[in-house]
Amino acid sequence: DSRWRWGAAGASLLLAVALATTFTRSSWIGAFVGLVVILGAVWPWGLAVLAVAGVSTWTFARGEWGDRLHSIVQPHQGYNGERVLMWEAGLRMFRSDWLTGVGLQDLHEAYARFRSPAAKEEVGHLHNTYVQIAATMGVTGLVAFAWLCGALLRTASAGIAWGRQVSARLRAEGEGAGLRLGVTAALAGFLVAGIFEWNFGDEELLYHLYILVGMAWASRDWS
Repeated sequence: DSRWRWGAAGASLLLAVALATTFTRSSWIGAFVGLVVILGAVWPWGLAVLAVAGVSTWTFARGEWGDRLHSIVQPHQGYNGERVLMWEAGLRMFRSDWLTGVGLQDLHEAYARFRSPAAKEEVGHLHNTYVQIAATMGVTGLVAFAWLCGALLRTASAGIAWGRQVSARLRAEGEGAGLRLGVTAALAGFLVAGIFEWNFGDEELLYHLYILVGMAWASRDWS
């Protein structure tokens, strides 16, 4: 009803301001992916609106926001170049022991052994969830992590009948279905943002993520 809509609009506005002022590019990308999931389910034509909004933002963003946004596609600009070197070092760690990796540890010591001579940073993680897991746990860890991600997505989206007429079914099922769709979208954004951050290494993020997934699971029984 209107109270939920106005509440959601207010929360979305606060989130948009917070996202803009963090200057965190991975969060911008994750939020965009989350919007794609939501609009694709409830308003497919909204994807065209989102595309126009994205292109317009990219084209007309100015000042520090524009510089920060455009740096996403500049692999050697600023800290981007260091990230690329971290990922290359992580690949070398993976190749050194592809089955189990170098082990679960703070990577400062291992990074010193595998880093590129061009790298300037001393780091304890590799700013990429998937490279980090490959480097520290090898193929074994990647398989387990894929299983975890699949379980989280199934849990978050439990009860959503995907396919044709999904929008009508979601609206008919009420707030519980909306919560499950929102958490599924947030989880998708979180996984995409993990391409640029070791976000599964931050407990303060995982607490929120697991609570939201649990709420989505519980909402299956809401009347």
